[in-house]
Amino acid sequence: MERVLAHFPVRQQVWDASLRLQVVRARFCDEWLAGRRQGVEVEVFGRDSVGLREWLHDLCWDCSELTAVTSTQCQSVESFAPSHKLNQVLVERGVRMTSFFDVTGGTDAMTEFLIAAEEMPYHLAYGPIQLKVFDGERVVLEGPVVDGQRSLMLIGGWRRSTRPGSTCGRCGRPPYGRVSWPSRRLI
Repeated sequence: MERVLAHFPVRQQVWDASLRLQVVRARFCDEWLAGRRQGVEVEVFGRDSVGLREWLHDLCWDCSELTAVTSTQCQSVESFAPSHKLNQVLVERGVRMTSFFDVTGGTDAMTEFLIAAEEMPYHLAYGPIQLKVFDGERVVLEGPVVDGQRSLMLIGGWRRSTRPGSTCGRCGRPPYGRVSWPSRRLI
């Protein structure tokens, strides 16, 4: 299978958008580490990939629109299977999903799997930053390193529940509103 790389001007546009997103991410990481935690939730996972997957599952389950940029570099078809199964269920439930997979450095088997999943809204793309955008309001990115441990950061809103009047289970606060910076343009 031949892989076609995006031409330079297109890649440069993605790099420029990624740089802007990295600046926003760095600001939120710095503010969170300094104790100013408004508008951001950080979950520390370290090597707990099951906990990370469950946290993302909960966020995905409550949304009506999901846009994701994911690298396949460290994924195999087997490791991606639980996410693929969840994606199928979400699409069947009516979630509007668009998933962009950066196959740079990934395996041919993973690329072929994504191409073969014709019923899924999977697209091969170039994406130097992994992220998920929920309902155009909340963004998940890599969070700050906390005590040497990996974390993910939810910017723009606390975890939401489908129950009216709900609050975040971890923080007891009501959900926040829209993100003040243009998250859709950053993809």
